[in-house]
Amino acid sequence: MHDADYCSDPKQVQIFARVPEALRRLKSKGYKLIIITNQSGIGRGLITMEQYRAVEAKVLHELGPDLIDATYFCPDVPGPHSNCRKPAPGMILQASREHQVDLSSSFFVGDKEIDAECGHNAGVRTIRVQTGFEPDTTDTVADWVAPDLVAVAEASHFFVMFGNSANGPRNWSPLSLPPMICGLPMRLFTGARKSRLLQGATKAGLIESRKSRAKRNGSRS
Repeated sequence: MHDADYCSDPKQVQIFARVPEALRRLKSKGYKLIIITNQSGIGRGLITMEQYRAVEAKVLHELGPDLIDATYFCPDVPGPHSNCRKPAPGMILQASREHQVDLSSSFFVGDKEIDAECGHNAGVRTIRVQTGFEPDTTDTVADWVAPDLVAVAEASHFFVMFGNSANGPRNWSPLSLPPMICGLPMRLFTGARKSRLLQGATKAGLIESRKSRAKRNGSRS
């Protein structure tokens, strides 16, 4: 959904165009979709739990029935130690335990750098989308960059096509209310297969981040 500071009114909910369609496409392939979001407005006293739940219900309604497998939120404010507030991996790890998500076979997608950091802290490959308040992804730590969730869903075909199904079920873990997903880890792909994956995903709209590319090239030397 479009960012709205401390969203407390369901009327403020605006889902990005084609996102429900993109989620249905992922769901039809057997993926799990889990929302993980910081909600410090609760901890700051700016919104109530009831208001957050009303907004959450509106988001789920707008996305469509039976798409989202679970939602997790952290009410903690920035500053004090928190095990759940992103970039801490607590919510991802909890979702993994409670929904049998194989993190080594998952991608974490978000529109903020804190999302990419959170995914990496949990040991998950990350994709940064450029639909939030922070569109500059020049120095992102994410593994991939995509213009939006629709592009990620379209590129999912290439992650599945070159994946090893023997590693178990595929899982997509959305993170934070705007973005979402997951798949098979890039480290499963080597040589020509990785090259074909990179070419296919790039054609679909994903770009390997500068830091990820530098790390990958450095491993060859």
